[in-house]
Amino acid sequence: HARRDPPDSARRSVLPSPRGRRQSRCFASRPRAYPADKALSDPSAEVNNNSLSGMGGPDALDHSVAFLKQRDGLDKTLKLMRYVSSIAAYNILADDPSSVTGTKLRKLDKSTGITRKYLKLGKFLGNLKELRALLRAGEIASRQRIAPAGNRTPDAALASAAAFANRLNIASQLAQLVYNFAEQLNWAAKIGLIRDARRRRKIERWTSVAELATYVFTINVSMLTLWRCARRETRARREYRDRGRRKKDDDTAGVPSPTRLLRGLGLGARHDSGTSTGSDASVNDDGSGYDDTIRTERDLARALEVIARERASAALALVADCADALVCFGDVRDVRALTAPGTVNAMGLVSASCGVVDKWRATKV
Repeated sequence: HARRDPPDSARRSVLPSPRGRRQSRCFASRPRAYPADKALSDPSAEVNNNSLSGMGGPDALDHSVAFLKQRDGLDKTLKLMRYVSSIAAYNILADDPSSVTGTKLRKLDKSTGITRKYLKLGKFLGNLKELRALLRAGEIASRQRIAPAGNRTPDAALASAAAFANRLNIASQLAQLVYNFAEQLNWAAKIGLIRDARRRRKIERWTSVAELATYVFTINVSMLTLWRCARRETRARREYRDRGRRKKDDDTAGVPSPTRLLRGLGLGARHDSGTSTGSDASVNDDGSGYDDTIRTERDLARALEVIARERASAALALVADCADALVCFGDVRDVRALTAPGTVNAMGLVSASCGVVDKWRATKV
């Protein structure tokens, strides 16, 4: 069959206008930039990992990088490395005192200890910053009293516990400031900048005393945190149970709740927005910054999850501080049972393991 050309009107409608051709050439010269192209062309651009790899979230590699970027994460890793090498060297040299592997592990233990002291240079400035923040928070809390002094309601009890925790944290940060500053002098003595033997012994002794004082305060802070977590969990469960009982009574009596009436009028706060504007007491309204009212089972599960994380962190810190405090007390009081190499290595391994787990869980990617 012979091919028939379309009429002139059809050709004019099909062919783009000169202006359209210019626009098409303009758009063709500007290809659409996808996230992967942006990441390849600009390495400094922040691109969402989900758009590149389709993964659900950060993996172990991202977590490890974020963990080792922190000074505390690197310090805990070196501490674990030190005590593992110390235990290995102790066992190897006990069987063969001339072992080359045991000698190298002993040197690794010493060099790791000096490296940890080097990492603490300037750390007392962070303690000074935390001390300033705690003092300001204490002033603000003293101006805003939640309840009178004689009112022993759960809110007042948690508020007084928060004020006591603030004072404990202030004392703890002050002791850590002194300890971290003394550690700089101890590092200078270890590398030979301070050669006077008498001064070196004094520096080591005062560093041990400051470290022991630090552990005394941090142990009290951890115990108080565990107590507060228990009280907050009890309040969360009781508030959820009371709300369920009141809702059941209102539904049985046929009387709508005030919150439902406000929402019907368009005045109530939506729970999906993540904020609560009612006058209900917060489960965590004790200085923790977490403010959410228990309304549903999902709210209870979320509150219990937050409390469980804080409880686990406090328990790990308590175990680590107790292990370190025993060794430090042995150094200060010269207790041979606590300064034996086997005891020191075992306590150090427990403390290092708890510290690594705690910092790993607290690392945000």
